[in-house]
Amino acid sequence: MTVQEKKALYRASFAQTLVETEAKTGEWKGILGVSFMLVSLGIWGYMLLKIFGESKKTLEMTSFVIPTSSVLIPQCTPSCPSR
Repeated sequence: MTVQEKKALYRASFAQTLVETEAKTGEWKGILGVSFMLVSLGIWGYMLLKIFGESKKTLEMTSFVIPTSSVLIPQCTPSCPSR
């Protein structure tokens, strides 16, 4: 069997050579890039919640504050009867 026939037989049996199979691809760069994007989105989300989350909490608390001086202690004028 000649060298050319051996190569043809090998190519018929296997799609790639060992060197082609072990060759590096650039796939890791894309995976690393997507990972960094997801981490940065998480950091931005945390920062936005830290900034705007507290202001919402403050608004909720101030909307329920009742001015106690006008509700519990009636304002009497000089014409108000004393008790």
